[in-house]
Amino acid sequence: MAVLDTNNSFQSWILTENETIQGCVLTTLNTQVIQNQIASYAQERLNLELDMTNPQRFVQQEADLKGKISALRYLLDLSESAQKRIVEPENNSGPFNSNF
Repeated sequence: MAVLDTNNSFQSWILTENETIQGCVLTTLNTQVIQNQIASYAQERLNLELDMTNPQRFVQQEADLKGKISALRYLLDLSESAQKRIVEPENNSGPFNSNF
């Protein structure tokens, strides 16, 4: 069972490998909501227009959207990796690489 890690100044938990894997798996609905959000951010990014009076704002907005898309994509990739680990544990020896 997860235990609060008191050696960290930020709230974190000490998890077993199995708890980590199970915690990374998203439900179908979670996946769909995240994919919808990625699509929304991607569309917003495509619709950005460069304002020559403030090009820095354009760059910041684009970087913000790119970062949001990357973070959400990471969650989907992490879930996919965990699901594969659950389905085929014999092909995935060693500790789960969750990139934390």
